[in-house]
Amino acid sequence: MDFFSNILKKSDEYSFIEECIKQGNFPLQVSGVSGPVSAHLAASLCKNTDSNGVVIAPSEYDAKKMCSDLEFFYEKNVIFYPSKEIEYYETFAKSNELVNERLSALKRVIYSTDKTMLVMSVDALLQFTIDFDSFLDSSMNFSVGDKIKIQDLTEKLSKLGYSREDTVEGKGQFSVRGGIVDVFSPDAENPCRLEFFGDYIDSIRLFDAITQTSIENAEKVTITSACETSTEKKPASVVSYFDKDALIFFSEPMQIAERAEGFCWDINETVKTLLEREVITEPKESYIYDYSAICSVLTKRKFIALSALLQSPKDYKPLVTASFTAGAHSTYTGLNDFFFEDLESWLKKEYTVILPAGNTAKAQRLAESLKERVGSVSILSRDKDADKTGIVYITEGVLRKGFYYPELKLCVISDEELFGRSVKKQKRFKRTDSASRINSFTDLKPGDYVVHKVHGIGRYAGLDTLTIEGFNKDFLKIEYSGSDVLYVSCDNLELIQKYIGKDGTLRLNKMGGADFARQKSRVKESTKELAEELIKLYSARQYQKGFAFSPDTNWQTEFEARFPYDETDDQLTSIEEVKRDMESERPMDRLLCGDVGYGKTEVALRAAFKAVMDSKQVAFLAPTTVLTMQHYNTFISRMKDYPIKIGLLSRFKTPSEQKKILKQLKNGEIDIIIGTHRLLGNDVEFHDLGLLVVDEEQRFGVKHKERIKGMKNNVDVLTLSATPIPRTLHMSMINIKDMSTLSAPPEDRYPVSTVVTEYNEGVVIDAIKKELSRGGQVYYLHNRVNSLPSIVRHLSGALDDAKVQYAHGQMDEGELEEIMMDMLEGNIDVLVCTTIIETGLDIPNVNTIIIDDADRLGLSQLYQLRGRVGRTNRRAFAYLLYKKDKALKEEAVKRLSAIKEFTEFGSGFKIAMRDLEIRGAGNILGAKQHGHMDSVGYDMYCQILAESIGELSGEPVKEEEPITVDLPVEAHIPPTYIKNHTARLEIYKKIAQVSSEEDFLDISDEITDRFGDMPKSVISLLDIALIKVLCSEVGLKEVSQKNDRIFFYFSGEVDFEVVSHLIAKYKGRILLSAGNLPYFTLNANSDEKKALLSCVKSLLQSFKLLHHKEK
Repeated sequence: MDFFSNILKKSDEYSFIEECIKQGNFPLQVSGVSGPVSAHLAASLCKNTDSNGVVIAPSEYDAKKMCSDLEFFYEKNVIFYPSKEIEYYETFAKSNELVNERLSALKRVIYSTDKTMLVMSVDALLQFTIDFDSFLDSSMNFSVGDKIKIQDLTEKLSKLGYSREDTVEGKGQFSVRGGIVDVFSPDAENPCRLEFFGDYIDSIRLFDAITQTSIENAEKVTITSACETSTEKKPASVVSYFDKDALIFFSEPMQIAERAEGFCWDINETVKTLLEREVITEPKESYIYDYSAICSVLTKRKFIALSALLQSPKDYKPLVTASFTAGAHSTYTGLNDFFFEDLESWLKKEYTVILPAGNTAKAQRLAESLKERVGSVSILSRDKDADKTGIVYITEGVLRKGFYYPELKLCVISDEELFGRSVKKQKRFKRTDSASRINSFTDLKPGDYVVHKVHGIGRYAGLDTLTIEGFNKDFLKIEYSGSDVLYVSCDNLELIQKYIGKDGTLRLNKMGGADFARQKSRVKESTKELAEELIKLYSARQYQKGFAFSPDTNWQTEFEARFPYDETDDQLTSIEEVKRDMESERPMDRLLCGDVGYGKTEVALRAAFKAVMDSKQVAFLAPTTVLTMQHYNTFISRMKDYPIKIGLLSRFKTPSEQKKILKQLKNGEIDIIIGTHRLLGNDVEFHDLGLLVVDEEQRFGVKHKERIKGMKNNVDVLTLSATPIPRTLHMSMINIKDMSTLSAPPEDRYPVSTVVTEYNEGVVIDAIKKELSRGGQVYYLHNRVNSLPSIVRHLSGALDDAKVQYAHGQMDEGELEEIMMDMLEGNIDVLVCTTIIETGLDIPNVNTIIIDDADRLGLSQLYQLRGRVGRTNRRAFAYLLYKKDKALKEEAVKRLSAIKEFTEFGSGFKIAMRDLEIRGAGNILGAKQHGHMDSVGYDMYCQILAESIGELSGEPVKEEEPITVDLPVEAHIPPTYIKNHTARLEIYKKIAQVSSEEDFLDISDEITDRFGDMPKSVISLLDIALIKVLCSEVGLKEVSQKNDRIFFYFSGEVDFEVVSHLIAKYKGRILLSAGNLPYFTLNANSDEKKALLSCVKSLLQSFKLLHHKEK
């Protein structure tokens, strides 16, 4: 029995309430309860009466809080049912995350074999959804061996709202490839792959949407509707999904009624605005259910109202009223004397004291910290009773607020009350290696630029099938300068890279490679200079002696325990790397990369705290006044309970204030100083600087960078970059630059609801009014500086009292910073701006962004701009607008459609991330190197840089000579096998990258898994890839056939002893020619010629075995 539900049975007040339920005395009203006490009571009543539960809260925020508390008390099967945005008008595209979440919640309610607690806001309660019977009818259960025609299945999927795609990457999608159907059900964690034999399901596999490979077999699968509407029946209420015997809790019924009234008013106002602005011509009959009608239905069931105060609701009359007594705590802000005095008092009164402490690691840390002051501390398992008094119990789990029950002598103190910060649960994301995540080659389209290793930059013109000596082969057609055309066989794709670099028109190279060789030579010289500089700096730092910081103190442990989130794996790794560097005598010089919100500041905070614990000073340098202010506020907030003096130095400080700060800095009175380039002034002196943190170093000017370089001598340096960097660049520089990366997404937040639609003033005004009505702020992005003032005037006139201002990059720096500071402090409601908001500032209160002419922006820009909102636990909105009646170019349509996929891991996200990473590479390498990167493309640049670093480090990169296999066999991927052009290219590229027998087996399995049994021509293509691997392992560079003879050409020195053994094995059918170009031939018999590839593989495998024996 769970301790928390069990202990309430000892309470007379609780026993009375439970008895009322058993007697059927409803409606029941319970006063004296709120927050976690309401959750504890509701969870215990459901558990102890073996009932399902439904909890209605006034707002979405309240419902989320209730959900979090119920997860602590009820543990499993707490289901959150979100509200959705009401659709008043048609849009080009709209994100479906909320609909998917709602459908997933409904499925869990229907199919759960255990009892559940369903939690929602009153908004969600009143909204329409798919009716119960239609949802059941639309659910399809499939098992291995079931009979269904593929055509019937695809027709049904289309009716259920699924969209047919070439590749399934997001929920609500399906694809068909021959006898294989992939489906991603909205409620599923992974999509499923149904493989057919005729009309029978031969196998069911779950697969990874990113890699497209199967991860486990399944015997059966359920596929549910992908939309909330039914073509046959009217929409219904979520009430139809409630178990008739469920306990229905209204948390604060008066507030619920108020919100229901407000919700109705909001809808009427929106409809009025949209009618006035002619966005809609006539309203729908209704948009939500009537609250009184719903209330009337629910109060006739097992209805329980929970409220802090005794209320007299107008919508129902309670049959029985009861009260429940609980007390609340104050906040202690740390393990201080005030806390220990209270704790001692609780224990003396023989209270059971329980402290929820997040995860296992935090529970153990807290236990260690308490043992110094408390006699007995124990970790409480949920299935055990806390049956001893005078002991402090620590349990895992997150609880927002604590409480105490005088009658039960139970005291629960939450993490928030203990440390002054609430712990938020971290959403765990599936990690993917960025190499598999971003494969730019698969995005190759005719017209894209490519880079050939020899011939240089050309333009890809498509995939052509040519007949060579009677055999079909696929070739990439590449156009070069002077109308030259090069055909590259698809089994030689390792010679080709997609060009990634600057946008716009590029100069094509001439075929032959002479001018490209000159370009590569210039890049090589430049990368050598860069590599020499980096190696010199790295080597010098290796031999410098700096300050070795002490191991973590108890205060450090306590400070880190106050972090309100579970750290991501990347954060933990980065923190460990930074601490290891700091505790070493070698001065730290580490680069930390990660997008805004990925947790860089927390890593810097912990490093700064560690430095101050050893009486060292910390300087935190940021490029703008607004950023320094934001960092300053964060540092103050996190360190306010410790004797650490934090100063701020920027142009917002008066001369006299600056003078005072500089004096305190010199005297050692200030521990941490945060500032702009003002910190680089000649008048700035430190008492004992130990750590320098530089935020966005690439945004400082040349002179400032030189001054920063001077500050780095013999102090530990941590540089932060908000742009992600490519893994390939990271790996090529790993031995000469200490880098840490944060690639895991930010903590669990509401998804950003994205709408793509034509520009309409009514839509804009409605979106802004909605955000302002909930106390938020808005970015209105318009990327034309000249028209910003007129937009401000127009919006100011339409929005009554709203404060509207504009900002752009051509403004005076001081004026721009003041505007951004006003925005940060909430003095501006709507900021009309250009793309200057793309990076840097993080304003949590901005949760709506409107992007004008969104079709003119690149994917990576749209991705980053959209990421400026949705940084808190409030739902955020992004409106992507394009001009009315504008004929969008195909590229713009694809770009806007891809935006929907950003919260899923769709192709749009991958392209955007690739663009961002290349930008990150430019930031790290500097403008000069960025230019060289553009001249040869990013991938070729990385290859040349790795070669330069390898040569200078004494570890030259071996240039692998291409291997040619020219045998008269049909080796290609027929369009009848893989119809989609992109997928065919992707598989060709994967086959070309096979570098071991293990790779060969993996890609063979993947192709069969994704596309079904391989035709002979694809098997031959794979065999050729394996032959190349075997050639590489035994020192051969070419295999070809002429008449009855198969030729094998050596790439270097010949091991005659091994060859002699091979000649003996083949009984004289092998002849060796040992001239300037040594080779041997096999005189093939008729059977070997029929099975040519098998013959060659067999010979090479024998050759390989002989090689290993000799070695």
